[in-house]
Amino acid sequence: MSDTRVIIIGSGLFGLAAARTYLKIDPSICLTILEADARLGGTWSRDRVYPTLMAQQPVGAYEYPDVPLVAEDQSKHLGTYGNLIPGTMLCEYLEKFAKDEGLLDKIIFNTKVLKIEKKGTIEDPHGWDIFVQGGKPDRSPDFTCDKLIIATGQTSEESIPENLLAEASFVPIIHSKYMGKKYEILAAETVSRIAIYGGGKSALDAVYMCAKMGKQVDWIIRPDEVGSGATYFGPAVSRRGESTNDLISSRCAGKHHPSLLERNDGWYRFFHSGANKFGYWFNGFYWRYLSKTLWESMGYNKSENGKNLVPTIKPEDRPLWWVNKPLALITQPEIIDWIHQGDRITVHRATISSVSSDSGSITLTPAPSSGSMPTCLPADALVLCTGYKPFAPFFAHSPDLMASLGLPMPLVSVPPAVAEKWAPLTEEADKKITKMFPRLASPPPIKLASRRNSPCRLYRYSVPTEYIRHNDRSLVFVGMAGVVTMGAFSLLSSLWGVAWLVEKLNPLENQSMEDIERHVAELSIWPARRHLNAGIGKPTTFPCETMPIFDMFMRDLGLNPHRKKGWYKEFFEPYNPRDYRGILEEWMAKEGLLNA
Repeated sequence: MSDTRVIIIGSGLFGLAAARTYLKIDPSICLTILEADARLGGTWSRDRVYPTLMAQQPVGAYEYPDVPLVAEDQSKHLGTYGNLIPGTMLCEYLEKFAKDEGLLDKIIFNTKVLKIEKKGTIEDPHGWDIFVQGGKPDRSPDFTCDKLIIATGQTSEESIPENLLAEASFVPIIHSKYMGKKYEILAAETVSRIAIYGGGKSALDAVYMCAKMGKQVDWIIRPDEVGSGATYFGPAVSRRGESTNDLISSRCAGKHHPSLLERNDGWYRFFHSGANKFGYWFNGFYWRYLSKTLWESMGYNKSENGKNLVPTIKPEDRPLWWVNKPLALITQPEIIDWIHQGDRITVHRATISSVSSDSGSITLTPAPSSGSMPTCLPADALVLCTGYKPFAPFFAHSPDLMASLGLPMPLVSVPPAVAEKWAPLTEEADKKITKMFPRLASPPPIKLASRRNSPCRLYRYSVPTEYIRHNDRSLVFVGMAGVVTMGAFSLLSSLWGVAWLVEKLNPLENQSMEDIERHVAELSIWPARRHLNAGIGKPTTFPCETMPIFDMFMRDLGLNPHRKKGWYKEFFEPYNPRDYRGILEEWMAKEGLLNA
């Protein structure tokens, strides 16, 4: 191995994992990490966390497999609700991890990447040129590398409604990404009324933070006929005191969900194929029952606020099975009482059509079918919990490059040759999916968002198919699949990615390019067919398929995916990051790299 120039973009959970993994495998590389912000940590950076922010996972479920969040000789009980992890604790954990692993001096902060260009061609690659904000005056590349790892994840580039993006507003507009950095603005005594715009987990967290500070909160969620509505909220702890994260992280729990990666599984034939009428009926009954139970636990009809939080899909249509919007776990249980009491929180179903440029007010437009007129709402600040773009726009300058990478891009910009190539594969894949999983052929009667972008066509959510065809080992994406157990996935995704870059993986060894393209076509349309609006908005979301995805990565790496002792623990116990402890060394030993 030589002094290969490696650049990683992003110093969050996945960027740090990729850096550590690559340096363990090849210490001779010249490694640089480019970070757009002033702090490391991504979602959990010091500029993004705030006092009341909590992870949805308990201690032990959100950490690197080989580096425990809480030392073995310390108590694992934090005293928080459900033993959930405070955001500040994850921030400190990632900062300590970077320091202990010697990564701090490899990070260049405040370096926002604007554009990436490929040197050479796929057939004859020569690395990558990277251009950053405030770069060289002569417009020459600011950085050049042989190997490039994109580790920006799914919460990097904020998504802001176009009508609010251009506003010259009297009211401060803050995206939820910057709530930690702008905390003092929201906490100021001069700010008494705050509007929160969005219907997901980040909005719930923002509502709680502002109400906890004693602010009057207006929670604004778009009507169902305009947007995708409110998400399904559920307790982080069950009525029996069990962690919801643990309940959904076992192999047993996963069998109740369909998966393209387990279609030869007996559970697929029993629950999802329709071949066994009892199994198919029971699976439908199971999800109706769970959906109804959660619906009743929320008590939507207790108050007007509660009625305005009713999700788009009703219990009889099994919303917990469809996951039309990601299930958001309630990390601060008192918020539910505050919502129903209504003295500090008011929930509106409307669209923000404008923000005043000369006074503290915003204009709300109700659902078209209501027949109501727009109204003005006073506000001292507006927090946008409107999510993130699927991918950072590093390659948006070149539609041909975007298309060759297989990244989501506006449908109108897809080169005709690329569109023509994938159209029959996509059509064939959709027919196959609805035949294999008949329940997916009959989605509930809800409004689906228009598909403005092409799907994500990365093999294993990591490598462009054309790069496999031409054996171009210069690029990999890590952390692109949206799964539940992100701590373990950070290592699996990084190890798979580095194994590809150092030529220790050969996807064409046991399959043809045609097989790979069919597989990618199926997985590229699966999220939208499986999770409806959630899959359309996030084309790599797989909230119910953590174990099948982990197993796939482990098998690719030649490792045993079954990490527990005994069949009972393997099937019924939740999988956590520590179950994957030591797999880096295990893989390196297998490849003869451990003592290299």
